[in-house]
Amino acid sequence: MADIQRPRIRLRPSEQRAILLFGDLVASAGAMFAALYIWYQFSLAREIARLSIAGFRNSAPSALPQTSSNFRFHFGFIFFLSS
Repeated sequence: MADIQRPRIRLRPSEQRAILLFGDLVASAGAMFAALYIWYQFSLAREIARLSIAGFRNSAPSALPQTSSNFRFHFGFIFFLSS
């Protein structure tokens, strides 16, 4: 018969649960930042297209859109998860 090696590290159920929750938090934060980045790129491309149709010149960099975001709206999930 072949000998079976057992894992040397044993985690208690509470430790396993904590690791899973931490992984879920990291994954959800990464997904949120990726979604915000994609949304920003889409908005920027749409604004550049609109300005180019209107006769935008490359010599006017001040005409690029100024974006503003509400911190509480985009990062509110952190406060929700910490409570």
